[in-house]
Amino acid sequence: MKLILNNNLTKVKLTYNVTDFHSSNIFFHFELKLYENEEGIKTEDIVEGEYTYELFDGDKKVAEGLLQIGDYVRENKEYNNEKKYKVYGK
Repeated sequence: MKLILNNNLTKVKLTYNVTDFHSSNIFFHFELKLYENEEGIKTEDIVEGEYTYELFDGDKKVAEGLLQIGDYVRENKEYNNEKKYKVYGK
């Protein structure tokens, strides 16, 4: 199986080969060392943040979603967002 992680902020795309342990009929169960590439060499490519993931079994996409790595807190910014309300009386 192939797991693809796309960082939603930096747009860095990481790919990992994983093997499902088949311990559940409704979940995928695999082990992943995020700070090592496929050859077991340490890498610093992965950073804390929000990622979109896709899981493929061969050419078939079997799962997709959103995941968070680390203690990342998303900043919600509003720029000059003044809300005006009109109130009408009877």
